[in-house]
Amino acid sequence: MSQAASVLVLFGVLLHHVFSGGPFEPPFGCQGLKLSEQNRTETLNLINRMRSKVALGQFRAQNILSSASNMDKMAWNCELEKLAEEVVAKCRKNLPPIGRKYGRNYLLFGPSSTVYQRQFPLQSAMKQWSAISNLAWPASNIFNGNLALRPFANIIRAKTVSVGCSADKCRGRSAVACVFSSPNVRRRSKVYISGTPCQDDHQCNRFSPAFCENGLCVNSVRLTTTALPTTTSTTASTTTTTTSATTSTTASTSTTTASTTTPTTTKDNDYKKTEH
Repeated sequence: MSQAASVLVLFGVLLHHVFSGGPFEPPFGCQGLKLSEQNRTETLNLINRMRSKVALGQFRAQNILSSASNMDKMAWNCELEKLAEEVVAKCRKNLPPIGRKYGRNYLLFGPSSTVYQRQFPLQSAMKQWSAISNLAWPASNIFNGNLALRPFANIIRAKTVSVGCSADKCRGRSAVACVFSSPNVRRRSKVYISGTPCQDDHQCNRFSPAFCENGLCVNSVRLTTTALPTTTSTTASTTTTTTSATTSTTASTSTTTASTTTPTTTKDNDYKKTEH
């Protein structure tokens, strides 16, 4: 890739981070924190898949949740991850305060939990927080105060723009915390607005720049990776051969030049779940 193309891609990445509450994919830029980039990526993808399923009307509790007209893609925030790391330290039962500005999900896997839960606490916590099939979600999307629903409500709250999570493994225990940019959902507060989710970029008009992705509005520019044409050549003797989109062979008496041109390609980034 040429220097000019590298600058354009870097500029796109910077815009992707500046206009949102943080990055939506790696690199996240969280220096000096314990969580790996792989765990950050997987955790954020799981959260946004939940939000997408709700937005598209595909999530089921005892009832199917209504689709959402104002659901946004959540970004990763390193400062919130730092707060979460402080919460999970030493797998405590008594949690340190984080203030009313932020919401928090916390889960402690003790000796009676499974080996998988203690070994993969982040994945296990996301699974448990989203397991609400035996609970009734309020049809009005107004939180009814059911504490068993609060972790899920915190995750899908429409106005929450960013999150940071962390985990710690202790002797016979593991702890997980996610800290959200909005306070904990309270009783009688609206979690999201029922309606038709976005299908086109122009429907994401609550902020700018923005685009639509899987029913979620993304507060960023659409990031693409562009590879510019590259040309390689070799010199020999007796015959001249030129290879391009159309191939032709010409006999001559002096040099051989093989020139290959790759057309410009553009590919939208997409997130992928990493399996452990």
